[in-house]
Amino acid sequence: MKNIAKIHLSNIYIVFFIGIFTSNALAQIKDDAISPDVVAISDRLTGKIQLSDSEKQWIDANHKIRFWVSTEAPPYFYDKKKPVGLAIDYAKITCAVYKLNCEFKDQFSGSFSEAIPFIGTANGPDVFMTGRFLPERLKYVLYTNQYLFYPWVIITRTDSARIISLGDLSGKKIVGVKGFVVNGLVRKEVSDFEFIEKKTQHEALQAISSGVGDAYVADLVNATFMISQYGFSNLKVAAPTNFPIQGESMMVRKDWPELVTLTNKVLDTLTEQEKQSLRTKWFSVRFDYGSWRTFANYLAILTIALLLGLILFWIWNKKLKKDKAQIQALLDERDLMVGSLLKANKTAATGALSASIAHELNQPLGASNLNIQFLKMKLEKGVLNPELGKEILDSLEQDNKRAATIVRSLRSIFTEGETNTQKFLLGDLIVKVLDIVKPELKSKNIQIQLRVDNGLLIQVNSSEIEQVILNLLNNAIQALSNSGTLQRRIAVEATGDGKSVQLSVSDNGPGVSPEFKSQLFELLSTTKQTGMGLGLWLCKHIVTRHGGSIQHGDGVGGGARFVIQLPQAHQ
Repeated sequence: MKNIAKIHLSNIYIVFFIGIFTSNALAQIKDDAISPDVVAISDRLTGKIQLSDSEKQWIDANHKIRFWVSTEAPPYFYDKKKPVGLAIDYAKITCAVYKLNCEFKDQFSGSFSEAIPFIGTANGPDVFMTGRFLPERLKYVLYTNQYLFYPWVIITRTDSARIISLGDLSGKKIVGVKGFVVNGLVRKEVSDFEFIEKKTQHEALQAISSGVGDAYVADLVNATFMISQYGFSNLKVAAPTNFPIQGESMMVRKDWPELVTLTNKVLDTLTEQEKQSLRTKWFSVRFDYGSWRTFANYLAILTIALLLGLILFWIWNKKLKKDKAQIQALLDERDLMVGSLLKANKTAATGALSASIAHELNQPLGASNLNIQFLKMKLEKGVLNPELGKEILDSLEQDNKRAATIVRSLRSIFTEGETNTQKFLLGDLIVKVLDIVKPELKSKNIQIQLRVDNGLLIQVNSSEIEQVILNLLNNAIQALSNSGTLQRRIAVEATGDGKSVQLSVSDNGPGVSPEFKSQLFELLSTTKQTGMGLGLWLCKHIVTRHGGSIQHGDGVGGGARFVIQLPQAHQ
């Protein structure tokens, strides 16, 4: 609450300082157009990728490849004169590996959607570095594999009415960028709204900031970067959407399928560590303050900021009650957003097991169907004796109980659950989650080593703690699935000392790379290509809210080990 109050009272500080931070960050990016990490990755891949005859012939033709750059997609790409960005790093790696003749500049004066029909012509580019799939675009372009994965969120003004979901946009003025895929998704989910179309994302954000529109559905990373870059201090991320994450691809002119396969081979060969390194560089650059332009500028801005701070403090004292209400509203809004993220992560975590669960549920249902058909045949022929009938009915009852047990195990994960806390035995919660992942453990040939002390009582929201356990088990299962370990094991241990309980989940997989250990619990930080970076952040949030802690360590003999501590309850 103190932090939120501090942010609320320092809006004018932010207005002044964010411009300085962004301008220095941009200066640093421009100087880093060919960065050492891009050179290192390119050197590692050069000569290591096997090429087909048609790909070799296409490379030998020495085509000049024109990549389209605008200022409309930071941090993926921007700066027309000296283009930089995450997508440009990927493109430069591809060009360097195959020694291609590549040009990065503004190839078309119009907007992104207007430029698409001109791809491959003298008046248009050869490659768009980012684009989402639409069937009508296949008339003009070929798509590479998806390589950028980030969620859509709702952008509003800080003084707007509370919006926590797409349903709250009914009756509002929604701003969209011409030709963007998300416009169609919004139209399907929201009814009775006025659509305001803009040519660029900058114009869309300006429309929201100036009050022309009420909301804008945008890419999370792209929108937050531009809000910082252009100093839209009255804009905020109001809420997540329920839209599935649709990855971005490069869009290539239709007569160059070889460039698509060459690009895909580079994307497939990059390691997760290399991808994370590129993402970290561009998503943290906004906060790299760098050096001040001059001491005089710094002193002048600091003086103005201090004076404005004193004025704000005086005004705040006169409006204390009003500000407290606004702070509480921000806290409530934060809790609602976290609740939405919890629900989204819960669905994703359980969805990862859906195939195995469906297979496990299909077995008792299939057996029941066969027994029913056999019973009907005997009845029609009039040859059913009481002993055989009882045996068939017993089998049906047993299969029915098996299916019901699976459904009951899933119910607590899919439902919202109570918001208050109650006393539960930790062992019961662990067993309930193990019932959920049992099919996945069986299909992946993973052994569970379970050791839980009796009587470990905790005062918790059971649904949230079950979600923490499910996330940790899912991570361990995925780590083991991608490893070459023959005897795969996950150890779950729970102990108590009378004051606190300790729950550990460890595996004998490849473990966590040293460079990622410091980022494990950060929001939007992930080592998975299709991950959202929510799981471990939510685990920490939930455990901390319950008065506990969560830490990562190396497992005995390798692998990862996560340890949770929670206060122990008593009868």
